Amino acid sequence: MNSIDVLDSCGFKLDKQHLEVAPPHLTDKMIVDLVNGIEVIDDQIKVSKTRTSRWDRFKDSFSGRANQRESIINDNLAKCLQSTATWLQNHDYELASVNLAITKVTDKLLETRTGVMKLNDKHNELKESVIQLANTVEEKNSKLYDYIRDIDLRTRADRQLDRAIAKWQAGGYTSDVYTNVFMILDTLKNNEFGLYIDNGNSNLTIKNEMLEHLKHEIQNQLCNELSISSTVFNSSSARFRLENVAKNINEIGKSHLLCINYLSDWSTQNKEPNTWLLNQLSEATIERKEAQVLTLFPKNIRVNRWSERLTNENIYLRNA
Repeated sequence: MNSIDVLDSCGFKLDKQHLEVAPPHLTDKMIVDLVNGIEVIDDQIKVSKTRTSRWDRFKDSFSGRANQRESIINDNLAKCLQSTATWLQNHDYELASVNLAITKVTDKLLETRTGVMKLNDKHNELKESVIQLANTVEEKNSKLYDYIRDIDLRTRADRQLDRAIAKWQAGGYTSDVYTNVFMILDTLKNNEFGLYIDNGNSNLTIKNEMLEHLKHEIQNQLCNELSISSTVFNSSSARFRLENVAKNINEIGKSHLLCINYLSDWSTQNKEPNTWLLNQLSEATIERKEAQVLTLFPKNIRVNRWSERLTNENIYLRNA
C-alpha cells in the first residue's frame, strides 16, 4: 500500500493529477533520462576538450559545430535539471503525503487510545456495578432464603400444633388432664413448634400469636375435660386441688411416672415453679413422700394461671 492508499483509507481524498503527469517516485524512465543526458553532456565535453588547436576551434566556430555542441550540452543539462526538479517535486509530494498520512494515523491512534481509555473506564464502572449487583443479589437471596425457611418452620410448627391438639382431643394422651398438658408442651417444645419459636426469623409478634393460639387450644380442651365454661375457666373459682393432682400422678404407670420426672428435671423452684411442682410430685410419688411435698405448695391452684404459666415456662423459658 503506497502513501495515496494510506491517505485514502484515513479519509483523505487527494488529487492524483500532478502525480499522473510525472513518473512515480524513482521510476526507471527518470533514471534513464538523467543518465542519458549526463552521458551526452560528458561526450560533448570530451569532444570540446579534443578540439583545442586554433585551426580546430576556427573550423568549429566557422562551421557552427562549437555552438551546436554548446547547445547540446545546455539542452541536455536543462533536461537533466528538469528531470531532477520533477523527481524532487514528486519526492517532496510523496514525503508530504506520507507525513500527512502519518499525522492522520497518529490522530487516529490518539482517538483510539482515548476510546480505549474511555472503554476501560466504562469497564471499571461496569465491574463496580456488577459487583454491587452481585452483592445485592446475594443479599436478596439470603433474605429470600431466610424468608422461605421461616415460612417452612412456621408451617411445620402450625401443623405440629394441630396434630398435638387433635391427638389430645382424640384421647391419645391417657394420663390425667394436668400431666397431659405438660406432655403436650414437652412434645411441642422438642419438635417443629419449639424449633420455630427458638430459631424462626419472624418478629416476636407472630411468635406471641402462635403462643396465644396454643394457650387457647389448651384452654378449650381443659374446659371440655373439666366440664367448665371459658368464663369460669378465666375466673378465680376454677381451681384444682393439689392433693387430687398428686393422687392422679400416683395412679399412672411407673414408666409414665419416670418419664414425667425425667422430662421436668430441668426446672427450678424460683424460675419454673409450675413445672417444678410436677417434678416434685412425681419424685415424691417415686420415693413415697407425697405428704411431705404437699406441704410445700398451696392446696388450691387456679387453673387458668397454672395453664398459662406452665405454657410460658416450657415454651419460652426452657432450653431444649
